[in-house]
Amino acid sequence: MAQRTPKKQLNADQKLEIIQMRMKEMTCKEIGNHFGVHQSTIYKFFRNYDERKSLTPLPRTGRPPKLSASDVKKIQLCIKRDRRITVDKIQSLCSLQHVHKSTIRRAIRFRTKFKNRLCKKKPFISVKNMRKRILWCKQHQGWSMDDWKHVVWSDESPFTFRCKIRPRAWMTTGDQYNVACMQGTLKHDKKINVWGCFADGKIGKIHLIDGIMDRHVYLDILKEVAKPCCEELFPDDDYMFMQDNDPKHTSKSVLRWIKTNINTIDWWPAQSPDLNPIENLWSKLNKACRGRQCCSEEELFNTLKTAWNNLDPTYLTKLVESMPNRMFEVLKSRGGPTRY
Repeated sequence: MAQRTPKKQLNADQKLEIIQMRMKEMTCKEIGNHFGVHQSTIYKFFRNYDERKSLTPLPRTGRPPKLSASDVKKIQLCIKRDRRITVDKIQSLCSLQHVHKSTIRRAIRFRTKFKNRLCKKKPFISVKNMRKRILWCKQHQGWSMDDWKHVVWSDESPFTFRCKIRPRAWMTTGDQYNVACMQGTLKHDKKINVWGCFADGKIGKIHLIDGIMDRHVYLDILKEVAKPCCEELFPDDDYMFMQDNDPKHTSKSVLRWIKTNINTIDWWPAQSPDLNPIENLWSKLNKACRGRQCCSEEELFNTLKTAWNNLDPTYLTKLVESMPNRMFEVLKSRGGPTRY
């Protein structure tokens, strides 16, 4: 059986030109010959245009969808119950064996609000810690922006000799394994650990941690780096020092020294890196040094220190000003993970 050729459609420019030809009193046959279409096509266009005075065609009914509105609702219900459900299982649960899986995928894509995307990597938070996160946010909801601007945020972070952010390169076909277009990997890349702090629009100090940090090393950092830095950032002693719940930070010797030497936030909820804006600062610092190819710990630390001292004060202010939104997101997610 011969395949039916689709009818030629008139575009907007051709329709305007047809109207101009009509004003010149050209016949439908002459216009059709000019555009290579049958004269009946021109006649139908004139008839529709005279009735509606519009160049836009009416929507066509087309072929009815294989999946009814009821079928789509069943599919949505299955997805709401199990966000990781497969199309095979949807086909089985909804009794849609008469419909191809690609049809179900298209229905989900174009007739629902769901999109199939890669899952974000976030640590699971225990129910106990969710409650503590909610409690902390409720207790600090009344803080003004001036209160947050007097907090000194601190934390430690590891940095490898080579940046692990995937770079981009210009490639042609077959260049995927060209050395110039690849990112080399190491099974155990060398790294250093650094401690740092910052406040509203003020960059604090960054310190290289010598070896593995325990409570004794951390106590030395508090005495020799953190306390002088806080006094330098806030000479009037009007500040609140923030640290997370790392076991080294909550050891008896550390807490005993902090109690009489540094003004600290009363307490901090566990599993809450999204509430600490310095976590975003570490990511910013890593991206600022993305092209590093360091050969020694000293070279890597000097690279990080240069980038640290060149951080934009405006960005630091934005991080601090995000605290009300961070707490709102935690309360909205009922203590669960947030986008921060």
